[in-house]
Amino acid sequence: EHDLQTLLKNCADEPIRIPGAIQPHGVLLTVEEATWTVQQVSANAQSLLADAPVPRAGQSLSGWLGNEASERLRERLLTESLDEINPMSLQIGDQKVDGLIHRHDGLLFIELEPVQAESRSAGLRLDQRLSRTLRRLQSAKTLSALYEISVTEIRALTGYDRVLIYRFQEEGHGQVIAESATPELDAYQGLFFPASDIPEQARELYRLNWLRIIPDAAYIPVPMVPALRPDTGQPLDMAYAVLRSVSPVHCQYMQNMGVRSSMSISLLKDDRLWGL
Repeated sequence: EHDLQTLLKNCADEPIRIPGAIQPHGVLLTVEEATWTVQQVSANAQSLLADAPVPRAGQSLSGWLGNEASERLRERLLTESLDEINPMSLQIGDQKVDGLIHRHDGLLFIELEPVQAESRSAGLRLDQRLSRTLRRLQSAKTLSALYEISVTEIRALTGYDRVLIYRFQEEGHGQVIAESATPELDAYQGLFFPASDIPEQARELYRLNWLRIIPDAAYIPVPMVPALRPDTGQPLDMAYAVLRSVSPVHCQYMQNMGVRSSMSISLLKDDRLWGL
């Protein structure tokens, strides 16, 4: 019992906002907007961005993205809101990327993910499916019907083997209140899970950042270079970064449950985390 409590406390105290690394399916750059210079960059930038320089602090953003992409991004930041910009399509050398931009703690965060060739045509089909999903959601007459339509439609949109709605109780634990899954999977609907499965600090991140995607729970984290912010000497707060590397404890939790990939969407009520 003592060992278990020690492990749970270690998990609850883990510095999940400052992992110092990202997931490897994208690239993260932080930029000081006054000088338009890169402060930190993920160590995989050279493999994903054509002609990227050897990473070090203080380089111009154009050295990483190219003059055209860098100038286009700067112009849009001057004339549009971040809601209008995101997601932003950029051409970097021969590589098309999708970019997500946000500001936090005095820095501009630029997250880039390579676009596969088939993704463009898939986008048209997705628009049609989203319209159908919205119509079905609007047809719900009760909350239970809304829950069932939500899990069914999100599973159809994403292709995941299981989609569920997990509602937090006042005591901190949670219950699966709706589920759509392939027939061969064990059913989770109705089951309760302890509060310690999602520590308080993790819940706060879910409240702040409404979407978390882990394409591959067996990934190897990619460190940021340099490891600390050059301007403050402190770890980089990645609370709002989509690519943020997640807790290795959570990755092990996923593997223990036989899950290789996951996406979490936060459900809020009155700015409080209601469920996932």
